Amino acid sequence: MALRPPDPPVIVELKTGFTLALVMQGVARQRLFDHVYLAVPEPRDRGWTHRYKDVLRLCRRLGLGLLTVSSETAAAHLD
Repeated sequence: MALRPPDPPVIVELKTGFTLALVMQGVARQRLFDHVYLAVPEPRDRGWTHRYKDVLRLCRRLGLGLLTVSSETAAAHLD
């Protein structure tokens, strides 16, 4: 959770991979907060590129933001 008054709180659910459990937690957090992001480690395999558009489409439809994180950076893919 991040809070910088007067802005509303931002919730980030961070997991080791993009899973149904992560999506369900994000949707559950939306009952309490307006700005919810799902965060996963920056992908290193080709499977992510194969599913990337589907993941973005799903997050957009559900109103969830999407972040990828590494030890150096965090990148917003959907805001």
